Amino acid sequence: MRGVRACLLFMLCCAPAAQAIDLLQSYQAAVAEDAEFKAAEAMAEAGRQVVPMARAQLLPNVNFNYTHFENELNTRSTSFGRTFSQDSSYPSDTYGLVLRQPIYRPAQSAGYRQALAQREGEEAELARALQELGLRVSGAYLNALLMEEQRTQVVAQGKAIAAQLAAAELSFKAGQGTRTDVDDAQARLDLNEADLLAAEQQIAQAKHELEVLIGAPVDDLAAVDKQRLQLVMPDPDTLESWVARAEANSPELTALEAEMKAAKLEISRAYAGHKPTADLILQRSINESDNVINPGARFINNQIGVQVAVPLFAGGYVHAQVKQAMAKHREVEERHDSSRRKLAAAVRKEFQAVVEGIRRVRALELAERSATQSVISNRKGFEAGTRTRVDILDAVQKRSQTRLDLAEQRLVYAISHLRLKALSGELGLEAVTQVNDWLVEMRSEVPQAGRMAE
Repeated sequence: MRGVRACLLFMLCCAPAAQAIDLLQSYQAAVAEDAEFKAAEAMAEAGRQVVPMARAQLLPNVNFNYTHFENELNTRSTSFGRTFSQDSSYPSDTYGLVLRQPIYRPAQSAGYRQALAQREGEEAELARALQELGLRVSGAYLNALLMEEQRTQVVAQGKAIAAQLAAAELSFKAGQGTRTDVDDAQARLDLNEADLLAAEQQIAQAKHELEVLIGAPVDDLAAVDKQRLQLVMPDPDTLESWVARAEANSPELTALEAEMKAAKLEISRAYAGHKPTADLILQRSINESDNVINPGARFINNQIGVQVAVPLFAGGYVHAQVKQAMAKHREVEERHDSSRRKLAAAVRKEFQAVVEGIRRVRALELAERSATQSVISNRKGFEAGTRTRVDILDAVQKRSQTRLDLAEQRLVYAISHLRLKALSGELGLEAVTQVNDWLVEMRSEVPQAGRMAE
């Protein structure tokens, strides 16, 4: 995994300055480098260990014990009216080897099944983190493209305003124009410069957000190619099918279902406090010099048997544990039901966003053609004396806004498409690659990032 990360970073850092970074590269780098996702991976790995830990409670347990003492013995005795005293010292050693095999441990058995459910939940949480990472990377990438497109339109407006300002000044000097035309164009140009500064700042911030995710500097971005963008209905094309798919595959619901299993098994585990336990015990012990009567004696004792423990009374602790586990199970059930309803609402929202996004893109494409024709008509009208320079600038500004709205809607369509996939647990490499195919192909020289291919 580290080798893949190093390779991706080397490719990104050593790429030529004119080479664009596409969405797929950004996603792959984020999977390798994003701190939040790596934390989720570590958490999942830690969660997987609950299974071997729980299994260990059902497997044999072997202990070896050794004890060494230095003994000092003082013996006092009376015989025929006389008292005799004798001091002696000797070492004593005790060796013990004990094997304990659980035979009937209902609490540990329930704990093992609970650990399996918990591991399933951890895997679902990791899948959920991957879906969220895909959305964060895609959102940051597409937002950066939008900021680039906004700058492109601001620059285009600035060029148009500067041309009109120059023409207005020439006309004014020739005595054919008005000072109002010059002042209006100059005011618009000053405002355009302020807008350009704001656009540059927004681009820098958007790229920084993407850099944080991929762990590498960002130069140019591969832009959306309107010729490659596929405006297609979701597959399947019915809302009900997507809701059913999301409910079956959503990592969030899968994690909650696993939590419900674990909570239900916690009830069984708590109730096991009322049940007896039984263990098979094999023991071998060796005692050397552990007898005050005969300090030099050596005893070897081999034992095999069954130990049974029957709980009688625990002050109501087990009963309270059972009630607590039942309440937690109900709480998880309610959260699952709430998440399922929210998921259905989110799927409906994103499904409609994709369907309506297709219509909005097509409508804005028509609006862009109309806005372009409006600029041409206003210029001709100015030449004919029926339009003013202000009318031309207004038409140019409207066209720029329409183009920006169109670019934004194309990006909204793309991110809605990915969100719909994420809600059904399908936002992975294949889904990102599909959207990446809508971008300008990677070449040694690419169009300015953010500018829609004409």
